[in-house]
Amino acid sequence: MNNKHIYRILASLVLVLSVGALRAQDDSNRGCPGIDAGPDTVVNCINTSVTLKASVFATSRTVTQYSVKEIPCTPPYPYTSGDPIFVGQDDVWSTAISLPFGFCFFGTTYNTVYAGANGVITFTAPTSTNCPYAFSTTIPNTGFPILNAVFGVYQDIHPGIGGQQYMHSGVLGEWPCRMYVISWNQVPLYQCTSLTGNTYQIVLYEGTNIIDVYVGQRSVCSTFNGGNGLIGIMNANGTQAVTPPNRNTGQWTAQEEAWRFQAIGDSLVNVTWYNGNTIEDSAEIANNQYTITVEPDSTQMYTVRMRYFSATNEFFDLSDVVTVRKDTLAEVELSVRENPICEGEQFSITAEVEGEPAKYTWSYDETERHPNVAYAPDSAGTDTISVQVLFQNGCQKTTDIVLTTNPVKDTSFNASICDGGSYHFGDEDIRVGGIYTDSLKTHLGCDSVVTVRLGINTSTQSTDVVNACSSYIWRDSVEYTQSTFEPTYVLTNANGCDSIIHLHLTIDGLIKAQLKAPEMVTLDERLVRLSDISVGEIKSRRWFLPDGSQSYDSLAYFVYPANRDSVDVKLIVSNKFNCYDTAKVTIPMRKEAIYVPNAFSPDVQGNERFMVKGFNVAKYEIVIYDRAGDIVYHSDNINEAWDGTKNGRICNKGTYMYKIYYSFDHDSNNIITKKGTVFLFR
Repeated sequence: MNNKHIYRILASLVLVLSVGALRAQDDSNRGCPGIDAGPDTVVNCINTSVTLKASVFATSRTVTQYSVKEIPCTPPYPYTSGDPIFVGQDDVWSTAISLPFGFCFFGTTYNTVYAGANGVITFTAPTSTNCPYAFSTTIPNTGFPILNAVFGVYQDIHPGIGGQQYMHSGVLGEWPCRMYVISWNQVPLYQCTSLTGNTYQIVLYEGTNIIDVYVGQRSVCSTFNGGNGLIGIMNANGTQAVTPPNRNTGQWTAQEEAWRFQAIGDSLVNVTWYNGNTIEDSAEIANNQYTITVEPDSTQMYTVRMRYFSATNEFFDLSDVVTVRKDTLAEVELSVRENPICEGEQFSITAEVEGEPAKYTWSYDETERHPNVAYAPDSAGTDTISVQVLFQNGCQKTTDIVLTTNPVKDTSFNASICDGGSYHFGDEDIRVGGIYTDSLKTHLGCDSVVTVRLGINTSTQSTDVVNACSSYIWRDSVEYTQSTFEPTYVLTNANGCDSIIHLHLTIDGLIKAQLKAPEMVTLDERLVRLSDISVGEIKSRRWFLPDGSQSYDSLAYFVYPANRDSVDVKLIVSNKFNCYDTAKVTIPMRKEAIYVPNAFSPDVQGNERFMVKGFNVAKYEIVIYDRAGDIVYHSDNINEAWDGTKNGRICNKGTYMYKIYYSFDHDSNNIITKKGTVFLFR
């Protein structure tokens, strides 16, 4: 696609087309109105005509109902594009953000939008500066805390922490493809502030009223606000809403996904093809594209024009240009290495072409299909060689060349002698192998040549280099059990000479498989570390682990099954000579454990106290803190429980932190620390 032009000319004809008959203008998934004339193309001697296909993107004139579909996660701008907002602020709304274009949302056109710090925008002016964070119901819902909104991803994030810049907002791009873009980049979750990767972007497109939501990552803080998150859109009274599958209110995670919300209905589009200033009347709709078939006599540029009214009654007059090139190039010239040439000599004929050749046919050998061919005439004389070249554009060209071959006299034969012997050729005795010639010249400049190829047959020597694990039976049928470099074996080679073979044998298979593993494990420490401490030069190893997996590293890990009393581990090692050894070990389980609940309620019978339970616990101490860091409870007796009070006074509903220090009977001096939170319900 090239040579974009914009025409401000009103359409004289309006075609009503289903949105389903239109496709995106390119593969970037941008939601702007547009037209694509397709790639430049070529016509030639075979294909004299071509069908041009224009793809159009436009949307419904009525924005009351929406569809949602998944699109590639390729945001139009980085998550840090636009102006920074909400530095050091949490749970707030922005002031009104003006849009330079009208945006139709559930049948109403808006020119302002309000950005919220919790992954949401609304078209209704908020009644306070506080952006709600708590919600538990799915949409649609008339009582939902935020209405007339785009949620993406709506959840309790914390852009006010750490003084960093997490949010950006702005109108980006140029007409006819301006976008309002708001992004949340690497934002921590409230309470679960270590979950910092929450990244998403909402895009509102000019002209099409399309809404895109891009999610780089969404994490879940299951201990706060139910871990709820939401992607979707909802109207001003909460009676209509659209959400992607499995993205309504709930605990779900996401990574590298994107969703497009688009109005369902008909659009008002007019498409016209032009050749220069002339309108092509043959435009048709076929396979969801606007097509015309053209047959140019020379290279031509064709323009396709799209005129479109959006749901906000904005008029777009857009166009694109495609070039159709006429290709008739077909030129051939033949050349040779030398001319005249001597009989029996092979030489090269080259076809030099201009154009894109598809097939070569040579007169002397029709099986040849290459631009460079080797030609060796059988006898002296004059030959005419021609080549026919068929070009990819369907054009065809035939060219001749006349060749004169002069006669030669060439005699050759082979001979061989043994080491120390001689061969008489011409006027000398030859003792060194090689090619020897005696030459004359004919009156035409060609050789009259006698050639002898003399070979010297000699004895040969070679060495069998062998590495073995324990013993080796050589070609002499002897079994060797120690390294040696002395044995030899004599054969007769193909020329009747001795072929002496030496044996270089290395016996080196001494390896010992050994592994290091814990003597036992407990329920609280089920991650098992294994070490390869084998003896010898280890080339490779393979661990066979209880969970059915295998490892090939010197260190291996697995999680001990809690329902087993013992497991077996096997290690197989090998050296560079493919010698193997195996080691096995059985690891028992000492079943000890500690259990800490995550919530309780003094008002609910059966769950009115927070109590830690343990098995085979030797030492124990617990300290509970409120969110201000003050101690509300302390005990060194595992059989005691916290009743939700501090010094006899009732504690407030909320999350409390604890630290537990404990050891088990088999190793009472090994103090283990456990941290966590418990939620107190009222």
